[in-house]
Amino acid sequence: MNKRKKHQKKPRISVVTIELREDTNINWDSETASLQFLNSKGEISDKHLVSIGEGYAREGKTTKILRQLLNPRGGEVKVGSTTSYFDRYVGIDTSYKQSGEKLICATGGLLVNQALDHEKGLVDGEEINVLAVPRLCFFFKQGMNPERYGWMKVIDGLTQWDEYNPNFKYGVVVDSDLGILPKINAREEPVFEDFYLPDNMSLIYASADGGRESFYNVLIKATDQVAAASLVKAIELYPSHAIMTLEGQCAGLIALTGHVEFKL
Repeated sequence: MNKRKKHQKKPRISVVTIELREDTNINWDSETASLQFLNSKGEISDKHLVSIGEGYAREGKTTKILRQLLNPRGGEVKVGSTTSYFDRYVGIDTSYKQSGEKLICATGGLLVNQALDHEKGLVDGEEINVLAVPRLCFFFKQGMNPERYGWMKVIDGLTQWDEYNPNFKYGVVVDSDLGILPKINAREEPVFEDFYLPDNMSLIYASADGGRESFYNVLIKATDQVAAASLVKAIELYPSHAIMTLEGQCAGLIALTGHVEFKL
């Protein structure tokens, strides 16, 4: 009898993405095991947009990015390190479906409302305090991406929450618009329209199909489950959604606050 071969995980590679903003020289510092991007004065530049992450190579395709975040050390990249610690984490994801000439959408958010021991890491079966924030259901103009609208609504709602702490650093995990995230993190681009990311927040990209090898991937996959379940509920609540009209770019429908199933 032939035995089925076990699926082998593709070798992971560190991915550094840099948008150069001035002439630069690259220096290797053996003492800190880091690449340094130096300006004309020989100083570590603070002008470049540097992101670090992890992924794997794909034959005939671009590298698959599993997770990526703004480099906490700016123009100095410590080789093999993709760690940046935050006081709280929130995952945000939006599911949507074509509905006539528009999209019917649902945005889910999961807030990890406790400090995590990053040195120890998470252990299978460990309970953590995760809150499902109110899930926004809305119509959105077809041909445009509703993800960033969902980010804005969850982030804005979080900042108005009684337990929001402006002194905390919040890591916001998303799975869309990878290329624009560095500029949103640098406050050069808005999250949506004229809404910019609060100073104590940073967007982190994570792929929902990245397995369980990273907390970021686990969180966004669970958030994806919340968004998908919320979309099903929105469609049930609005059976005539396909013939309902949309004036403008978006229109809110309902905020869901009941119990929702998800698995971390």
